[in-house]
Amino acid sequence: MIIVNAIRILISNGPKGPGKTEDPGEVIASTDMVAVDAYSAAFFKHPKTGKPFRPEEIKFVKLGYDSGLGEIDLSKVRVKKVNAA
Repeated sequence: MIIVNAIRILISNGPKGPGKTEDPGEVIASTDMVAVDAYSAAFFKHPKTGKPFRPEEIKFVKLGYDSGLGEIDLSKVRVKKVNAA
C-alpha cells in the first residue's frame, strides 16, 4: 500500500523548502506505485507552460511504467474519491 499525503504540498524549492505551498487537500492510496505518482503529477505545474505535468513527462514515473511496475494511464485506473470530512 502506497499512501501520499497531498493535504499540503511544496510546489517550489523541494524537498526541504522553504517554498511555495498549495493545499490540494487529498490523500492518495493505492497498491500501484506508478498510478499513485501518475495521479500526483497533476498537482504540479510545468514551469514553462503553467499546465499540469502529464505523468509521462516525469522520468521516474515513465521508468516505473516502462519497467512494468504499474499503470501510467489514469483512464485505466479506477479512482474512487471519498469525502472524509
